[in-house]
Amino acid sequence: MADKTLQLSTGRTLAYAEFGDPGGTPLFYFHGWPSSRLQGEILDETGKRRGLRIISPDRPGIGLSDFHPGRTLADWPQLIRELAEHVGAERFYVLGVSGGGPYALVCAHAMPERLLGAGVVCGAPSLRSVGTDGLFWAYKLGMWAQHHLPWALRPGLRVAGWIAGRKLTQWRQNWLSRLYAAEDRRALQDERLHRLMMQSGREALLGDVRALRLDGMIYSSDWGFDLGGIRLPVRFWHGDEDWNIPLVLAQRTAALVPHAIFKVTPRDGHYSLPLLRADEIVAEMMEGEAGAPQTSD
Repeated sequence: MADKTLQLSTGRTLAYAEFGDPGGTPLFYFHGWPSSRLQGEILDETGKRRGLRIISPDRPGIGLSDFHPGRTLADWPQLIRELAEHVGAERFYVLGVSGGGPYALVCAHAMPERLLGAGVVCGAPSLRSVGTDGLFWAYKLGMWAQHHLPWALRPGLRVAGWIAGRKLTQWRQNWLSRLYAAEDRRALQDERLHRLMMQSGREALLGDVRALRLDGMIYSSDWGFDLGGIRLPVRFWHGDEDWNIPLVLAQRTAALVPHAIFKVTPRDGHYSLPLLRADEIVAEMMEGEAGAPQTSD
């Protein structure tokens, strides 16, 4: 992995990490919440195998990137345009996982002419449009705390960051077995994958609380663009045992995108899908199928 930085036209710093094949076709990876550029390691082996240069940026204020007060989701495409110019990427793929999903969608809306393909894996839904029915209790608690107990966020996030730094012990494996579906447990009990997810999350949790709070608030805010205005085919993947983001919310969000291609993967949860099926997902995104209608497998 190589950490790199770019000074944007605003004077702020945008940090990113690179994985995969340095000479390959660019794929911009948008991390989840709470997470960071380090999560792009999910695609390292896939990138090397399939000739993809994985470029994984920290969002503003996360990890090594400078905080941007008051930023919105609609600000993201300009950052990606500047990053693409910096790394010499004329055309590229975008792939958003979980909380990174909306960032892939806004790029598909704002710069379809630059994209080779766009994908969303277990993506965060448009909460303003589709509601919060069945959303993971911790997400709902965080949304409530942001509005009613903002002073509690800093110590809460610090504790979560400390926990993320602990090794995978038998106690933690037992804890995982109660919180997650079987395939999620299988993915997170793998020491390498567990380390990857915990380190990428810890980078965000121990950083700028203002940035992490703003990053989280974007999901329940007005996204600032019309999903119905996306003309590029967008692929969605979602597990039918995702206990964090219910399948129905993902389906409702995808239904707002005119040329969505929606795939349901049986038995997959929120973590097993990106961690265990990364190669399959990337292969399908690279296949194309421009203009295909929304379907469900």
